[in-house]
Amino acid sequence: MKHATLIATAAVLAIGSFAITAQASEGKVLEAIPATGERMSMSEVIGKLEAEGYRVDEIEFDDDGYYDVDLYDADGREIDVDIHPVTGKVLEWKADD
Repeated sequence: MKHATLIATAAVLAIGSFAITAQASEGKVLEAIPATGERMSMSEVIGKLEAEGYRVDEIEFDDDGYYDVDLYDADGREIDVDIHPVTGKVLEWKADD
């Protein structure tokens, strides 16, 4: 009995330490974020976006676990994006009017 409880506890801890789930403000579940501390630095995120032709105005790490980036495209349009902190993938893209 003790052995089974120990195995069950270890499994729960392993699953919990692998990923956390962030939620968007609209309540929809976004991509799971590995809780391993392997997230990209802000300078890496900025470098990735600048290499794609964007000019980063502001970047912050939000409470939801994503990078929130205000940037401008080549035509000067202001865009707000949410970036996955580990993969650098754009998760949400909103053009500011």
